[in-house]
Amino acid sequence: MKTVGKILLGVIAYGISMVVSGALMTALHLPMLRPIPGETRSPETQFLLMMLCTPVLIVGLIPLVQGLRGTWVQRCLAIAALMFVTLGLNTIIELTIFSDLLPDGNLLVSAFFILPALITAAVISYGKGRTEEPTFAHFGIGGWSWRLVLAWMSFPVIYFLFGMCVGPFVAPHYMAGVAGLKIPPVDVIIKTQLVRSLFFLAASFPAVLLWTKSRGKFIMAMGLAHAVMVGIFPLMQAGFLPMLLRVLHSIEITADSFAYAAVLGLLFFRAKKAEVLEVAKSTAA
Repeated sequence: MKTVGKILLGVIAYGISMVVSGALMTALHLPMLRPIPGETRSPETQFLLMMLCTPVLIVGLIPLVQGLRGTWVQRCLAIAALMFVTLGLNTIIELTIFSDLLPDGNLLVSAFFILPALITAAVISYGKGRTEEPTFAHFGIGGWSWRLVLAWMSFPVIYFLFGMCVGPFVAPHYMAGVAGLKIPPVDVIIKTQLVRSLFFLAASFPAVLLWTKSRGKFIMAMGLAHAVMVGIFPLMQAGFLPMLLRVLHSIEITADSFAYAAVLGLLFFRAKKAEVLEVAKSTAA
């Protein structure tokens, strides 16, 4: 299937699955998000906006999909896991501590994203996977252990580093309670980022194991996927937020995402010979 066709079908699949998922959540009496303070758009308008933004989501995932080997099911589950955690579970966790929009902190709200993640991933990963050997390096138990721990601990550091850059500009909006936003205690933020980091690592690792292209291309593909799903795509639709918050958080999350992808790339991949030669030539020049 051509890339353009995958993007178009991916957009359609995401839109339909979101509608079906919402109907199922309602029928099963599962918890949903509270109405967003200051949101004046109708559900129909909000859905149309989401559909207009969805091509950005699919385009952000395609480079990662194109670098994976394995069966259709393996690639589908790898992409679905990443989508569910970044678009669903991560969003719910963030809303739990940084807003009053989640009823009783119930993480079951994230079940809404299971069906869209699976169906969309199935569509955009359809077809034959790459046949090259995986790129990740093979380590012993000790080598895997310290790398996994370092990958887990890296995200909170990255989060706070880039968060401090935008903090002075966005904090007043949180302190004022704009759109139900709030600033929790520092210890709550730290604990939450450690939990988020575990989820991000678990959701990203299948793609690490199935990746066949170079380390540099992994960093670009995984960084783009995280940036789009964690920040750019949801913030494009968040008209209830001031434009300053949307722009600054998009920049912050994009920086977070590529920095985190770089950590994963450096920890779990060895540079291919072509990359090493290119770096050597650049240095010599």
